[in-house]
Amino acid sequence: MKNKTTFFVALISLFTVVSVNAQVYSDDFESSTNVPNGWKTANFVGGPANSTLSINTESLMTGANALKLNITANVGNWFENVAGYSFSATIADEYDITFDAKASADISIPARLNTDGDKGQTAILSKVLNLTTASQHFTLSTTSGCTMTMNYLFWFELNNQSAGTAIYIDNFSVKKKGVTGINGASKINISYYPNPAKDFVLINGQKEGEKVAIYSLAGQLVLSSVIDGKPLSLKNVNTGAYLLKVGDTTQKLMIKK
Repeated sequence: MKNKTTFFVALISLFTVVSVNAQVYSDDFESSTNVPNGWKTANFVGGPANSTLSINTESLMTGANALKLNITANVGNWFENVAGYSFSATIADEYDITFDAKASADISIPARLNTDGDKGQTAILSKVLNLTTASQHFTLSTTSGCTMTMNYLFWFELNNQSAGTAIYIDNFSVKKKGVTGINGASKINISYYPNPAKDFVLINGQKEGEKVAIYSLAGQLVLSSVIDGKPLSLKNVNTGAYLLKVGDTTQKLMIKK
């Protein structure tokens, strides 16, 4: 009886959690006439920037100011003319990005979240925005987790737009989706055991059909499956430290064979 009690005490300790739902960045652009840190224009082939960023007082959006993206040259390739916000991200993190936007003319532009640089990673968020001269509110969410721990850039692709076209951004925020600590997610009713695991891990608290994935700490997808009420087999996963991602929740998982 004593051994059984000890087992359940240890099992309950696995469910202890530190829950985080971090606001990475938000700005209504009212506090300064300077462009906030993190915002940048980029020409990934190394040439001069083909757009500019400024704080504008003529946009007639919420409050007195908005961020203005002004296109200074019409170029045909997206990698020669982007503008956006760069921030530090961690493997498997996911984000919600919200903002108000309008343009000086009706245009369609892609918005993407991708690694900030020449790593060649697939965008984890991609959406075409149909902007008009009237302000619209946008809520965008990542479709998968970050593939590397490094800076990510949420950018607006400004290619194939006429020089002089202006885009106005206001009430911008980047919010990390709910992430838990190492030992579980009781605050959002997710638990898993054993940890360290050997041949399997059992995940509780999510409905059947929910996606589950295991990543290496380098960001490589090691295993992908769905919850079906049965233990998740770790037969083909080697000993080591991994990230276990279930829905919007990411935890550290140790595997010892």
